[in-house]
Formats: sequence, C-alpha cells, structure tokens
Amino acid sequence: GLHVLGSLVLLVAFALAVTGLATAQERFGGLTGRVKDQQGATIPGVTVVLKDLDRDQTYTTLTNESGFYSFANLASGRYQISVEHPGFRKEISNVIELSSQETARRM
Repeated sequence: GLHVLGSLVLLVAFALAVTGLATAQERFGGLTGRVKDQQGATIPGVTVVLKDLDRDQTYTTLTNESGFYSFANLASGRYQISVEHPGFRKEISNVIELSSQETARRM
C-alpha cells in the first residue's frame, strides 16, 4: 500500500547580531529556529543543514530536545535551510537573506 510520510514544519526564527569589535566587512550574525511536526510537537535530533549560497559552504547541526537549532558566526549573505528526519520527508526553506544592517525574525 501507499505509505504517506509526515511533514516537518520548518519554523525559522533568525536574528542578526553585530558584534562591537567587528569591522564593516566582518560582521557576523546567527540563525536560530525550531522544527515541529504538523501537530505542533517539537522533534529532537532532526538534521538541519544550512547552505551558504554565496560561498558554497554547508553547515550541519541537530535540533536539541526542545526542537531548537542554532548556527552562529554567519556572514551576511543568502542561505537556505533543509531539514531531514527518518519517517518525514525532506523540507527545504526559501532563500533567507542575512544582512548586517537589520535584525529580523521569522516564525
């Protein structure tokens, strides 16, 4: 029979924090978020992959017991997040633009 996989709901909250010691070209921010299923339950141990589209680099982390993940020390630019977990289909976010001139949150 047909087996339908659940869907991870990617709730992304991000804020860019500028450190006081950084020069204009070296400002770093961070990206944090939370992964939930369709019923709103948080999911620990989800693989979260952050791709830096401008520099072609990839960073990987896992969600904690509350479903949160965090990436620190990110340069301004365009990023994309994907989440994967057994029993769920892979989800990919829209392009996220981090800028050193703003603080933004996405839920």
